[in-house]
Amino acid sequence: MKRSTHGVRVRVDGYTKLCLTAITALLTILIVGLWAERVPGTPAAQGKGKDLMGDAGGQRAAMIKELQNISQGLQKSNGTLEEMLAVLKSGRLKVQAISAEGKVPGGGHAETPKPTLKR
Repeated sequence: MKRSTHGVRVRVDGYTKLCLTAITALLTILIVGLWAERVPGTPAAQGKGKDLMGDAGGQRAAMIKELQNISQGLQKSNGTLEEMLAVLKSGRLKVQAISAEGKVPGGGHAETPKPTLKR
């Protein structure tokens, strides 16, 4: 760099000119490509298929359907629960609680019992 009274002079070597030319060419290609493509606007969000995002009515319908499925499943299992309750009330089944350490709540130790069902 040489300094004179008129301003600052910068000497640019050939490599710097080559790099600046390449950058200019790439930016020009990018701008022309974006201008020519003319990106269309994004479409409005709509629920498609199982995607119910933004569809409050569809979400409610899906929840009601799932609740009906759960209700039907409970009706089927109520018979089984009633049968198990009847077995417990009849005394044919004995239930014993044992802690993780193998201790019986009343004290002492217990062996892990084998499940038995009196008929």
